[in-house]
Amino acid sequence: MGLDLAYLAAGKIDAVIAPNAMQASIAAGILLVKEAGGMVLDIEQKDTRTEDLKMVLNSGNLMAVNFNLSQKIAKVLK
Repeated sequence: MGLDLAYLAAGKIDAVIAPNAMQASIAAGILLVKEAGGMVLDIEQKDTRTEDLKMVLNSGNLMAVNFNLSQKIAKVLK
């Protein structure tokens, strides 16, 4: 999972969807994505314009994308 998030931060992939991810496996990757300008959202999150990292870490349901894709992927997942 951490490597997937590193690839996203590097721009090698466009999105990462990870239901039930463990906190230890996503914590460093979240930092990489945030520093690269990406968004980290909860899959069940209603408002995809803002992030709730506490919600992501508590649920483990991760969606990491750029802002443009966040709206589109959220629609597909619902």
